[in-house]
Amino acid sequence: MEIVDNACTSLKAVGKSGNWVCEWILKKPSRMGLGNIEIRSHKLIRHGNLEVRQEILAYLASADTFYEIEIMLDECEANHNGLRALEFSSRERLKHPNSKHVAVIVSENLSSTYRKLLEALPQILPFIGIEITVLKLSMECVMATILPLIIARSDNSHSFAANPICISKQQTVA
Repeated sequence: MEIVDNACTSLKAVGKSGNWVCEWILKKPSRMGLGNIEIRSHKLIRHGNLEVRQEILAYLASADTFYEIEIMLDECEANHNGLRALEFSSRERLKHPNSKHVAVIVSENLSSTYRKLLEALPQILPFIGIEITVLKLSMECVMATILPLIIARSDNSHSFAANPICISKQQTVA
């Protein structure tokens, strides 16, 4: 097996959008490292003319756990997915009060100003932060791969997710 050079890039730089990330997750939900989850619903929510928000509700039957997933390209900000994921999870908790619920943020950059907050949040709430890294591979044809990494997870994560804390599965961007 040949090892090729790579460089970090962004989804936008390789021509992918938030809608593409959502479809990528919907096609194979296990890519996020949350176990054999099934998608229960997906909503595209528009706020005004510019802002679009993706909500994915996933369910892991073996643990009777709902994952309320919010997706954001670029850096995670408090006025975006950070609070929305928690709000989405709260709404679903009211609909399914006897099940476990975990707010999940998927973002290209969770190392922002709010990194410490995101790392502390799982100490008080069921929360998972997944940072996706896009690597552009140096090959004859231009290719990229996505590496999801769970950077924040509740201490009792065994009851929230089925996989270990560090996920390094590679999925090729096509």
